[in-house]
Amino acid sequence: METDRPGRRFGGTGVGGTEGHHHGVTGEKSTVLHELTLFAKEVARKIETDRARNEFDRLVLMAGPKMLGLLRQSLSSPTQSMLAGEISKDILRQGPDVILKAVPIEAFETYRMQ
Repeated sequence: METDRPGRRFGGTGVGGTEGHHHGVTGEKSTVLHELTLFAKEVARKIETDRARNEFDRLVLMAGPKMLGLLRQSLSSPTQSMLAGEISKDILRQGPDVILKAVPIEAFETYRMQ
């Protein structure tokens, strides 16, 4: 999902049919990254709203590496200070048991002892 320089495409003909034209091609990777960035910002807005409403005390972010980085960039400092952990894995489709095992319980130790 990394973006890179747009590709080049040759096509068409010039005057007399002898010259080719060069056209920039928008890469699929940059489109995917753009959509992922928009989604990360949308998720971050929801998290920010919930934080402002005191919907949670601690937060564990779990996402694939690229999405996790985008989420981290989109969160405010007050919300980042509530992070109990980050899990850089895309395990959503592996089911709730795998997800629960991936959450670091030690991130919530101070809450378990109260």
